[in-house]
Amino acid sequence: MSRETGLFFGITPYLCSLESNQGQKQVNSTKLETKKPTNTKQKVRLFSNLNADGKTQSWYLYYRYGGNRERFAVGISTLTDEALQTASPAEKISNEELLRQIEAIRGAKEKELVNATILEISPEELRAEKKRAKAKAGDFFPYYDSYIENKTEDNTRKQYENTRKYLEEYTNGKAVGLNKIDRTFVQGFAQWLCKRQSKQTKKPLSANTRSVALRNLKSVLREAVVQGLITNDPTQGISLPKGKTIRAVLSISEVQALQSLELWADSRYSLVWRAFLFCCNVGLRYSDVSSITFENIQHRKAGANEVYTLTLIQKKGAKPNTIALNAFAVRLLGEIPKSRKERGRKVFPLTSNETSNNHLRAIAQLAGIAKDITFHTARHTLASQALAGGATLKTVQTVLGHSSIQTTAEYLHNTDAEGRRAVDMLNDIYGNND
Repeated sequence: MSRETGLFFGITPYLCSLESNQGQKQVNSTKLETKKPTNTKQKVRLFSNLNADGKTQSWYLYYRYGGNRERFAVGISTLTDEALQTASPAEKISNEELLRQIEAIRGAKEKELVNATILEISPEELRAEKKRAKAKAGDFFPYYDSYIENKTEDNTRKQYENTRKYLEEYTNGKAVGLNKIDRTFVQGFAQWLCKRQSKQTKKPLSANTRSVALRNLKSVLREAVVQGLITNDPTQGISLPKGKTIRAVLSISEVQALQSLELWADSRYSLVWRAFLFCCNVGLRYSDVSSITFENIQHRKAGANEVYTLTLIQKKGAKPNTIALNAFAVRLLGEIPKSRKERGRKVFPLTSNETSNNHLRAIAQLAGIAKDITFHTARHTLASQALAGGATLKTVQTVLGHSSIQTTAEYLHNTDAEGRRAVDMLNDIYGNND
């Protein structure tokens, strides 16, 4: 474990010219004087952490910013005083040069404070700056983490986190400098994705999973170019082999088998079970069903009938979409709260797409379904069975929230013989919406 040595400005006497216009000043290496900024009370000091090897120390800047204590990793390690006693002349010269670099970094940071340029940066931006600086110094992953900090949507952030796991696995957990990520690295990662198997299914990663992982890496590296951390985009022209994605679609009997499980009171699977069957009835994506609140549910009376609808702007849509809910879909919602405060509560507070899909696979096994299904299977099931049962493309396009009818038409190939008898299922899916 590393420990703080508390050596403020403990760089050695010959690097201690920290008083402006007063020449070089020799002081004790464990107690060096600080330069007082002229335009601010903030100071930039140095301290070191002893590394695990016991022979080197990592250096950090320490100062106050906006009333908070800030610590900034310099990204350079030097030999300790004890290690210097047995170091070779060449090692001592190299160590002195590193110390000069550290002092130059400290001086530049202090100049920023004096000129008040850093005062315009928010604490969040400052943390991101630290990670970018560390990435530029050597490690890509801190920069990657700073990039995904700006991703506010849970599902998007989770996708980037999964991509990070793939990158760590691809690099065997080793630190990788941005300057080491070239076309060879990116091409190798793309090929590795094509060979990598899912730990859950023991099958190759889906075409969509591979595509998302490579796309996320491209986004991060392109931003690094914009920020000047790298000069060229190493991802240009690199793509994955094109392959047709065959998505699982449930038959009517398989949907009925899931319904017959009656997992209403199951403490582990009830939430996922209800949310998936709700998607089978309304065709929502995971990102949409996991974010809707009871505010999205409308209720009105039409004569003697109770009419329930769901209105939302879907993730990939720009306009509000209203979907009629049948009686079973309404039952899946659970008790609908009446107070305004409670209506802001999520209908299906799912933890994550990955965890939900793992539970969903277990539920499928309970129902005797051998297909590898995910939450998106519900969306394809509704579309394919509705089209096979006679619903028009326009109707299905409206329910799914597709901006282009060509996108809806892609579901036509997913029909089967049983889907041709899907008229009864349409009543469950659409209610009176056809």
